[in-house]
Amino acid sequence: MLKTLSRYACKIVGAAFLKVDTIAQLTEIAKRTVQRALKLLESYGVIERRATVRKGGGNGHNVYFIVCGIGLLLLIDAKVLTNRSRI
Repeated sequence: MLKTLSRYACKIVGAAFLKVDTIAQLTEIAKRTVQRALKLLESYGVIERRATVRKGGGNGHNVYFIVCGIGLLLLIDAKVLTNRSRI
């Protein structure tokens, strides 16, 4: 899933403007699993999630910023491989 976020973080380097539903469709993972995986990546400090507000008021989509270095990515890859997860 981190690879999917990075693919869509090109216009503004490191910032992905994707909805959870879109991520679920692109990765072929259930929406709830995507939510849990994003929460996990956020808890590891790999991404930051920032909410947006619509012009007319109310909540908008989230923006995901990729903030980690390569060492942390290798650590997460090792953990994912041992858990056989699709994060």
